[in-house]
Amino acid sequence: MRMAPTGKVKRERVRVKQWYQRRVRGRTTSKGRMSKDKDRVGLWNEEAQDITPKFEAVLKEIFTEFDQDKDGALNDDEINNYFKACNDGKPIDEDSLQQIRENFIDSEKKEKNLTFGGFVSMYCMQTGGDESETWKDLEKLGYDENLKKKSSQSGSEKK
Repeated sequence: MRMAPTGKVKRERVRVKQWYQRRVRGRTTSKGRMSKDKDRVGLWNEEAQDITPKFEAVLKEIFTEFDQDKDGALNDDEINNYFKACNDGKPIDEDSLQQIRENFIDSEKKEKNLTFGGFVSMYCMQTGGDESETWKDLEKLGYDENLKKKSSQSGSEKK
């Protein structure tokens, strides 16, 4: 069951959608497939103004894979492991980690770690800004152009 976004996640999605509309209007079909690259499944659904359900399901798989302590949030070490998997083993720098804390961790709820909602917001922002960067991450994590895992090796095993 897909739950509706709430609070900060919903506000962030609305902001990203508005920016995305201004920047790349006309580049997607209503089904979420990028019209300039018909070989890849779409990540953004223009009609719904949101990421596609298939992409959100993949983000949930990725998030769950890197949530090693299974507490429902990524702590700094888990975020670092995720970034290493996406960036050829290069750890996240302190400035980038601070930006994630400031923009995607809800301090009003006294959260200290990155929840799935924050993770989705982070990807809404990146995908709206440059979908090719999101595809680079997905490929590094072992996903193909149809958002299917290419092999049994997981991203967290590449640490």
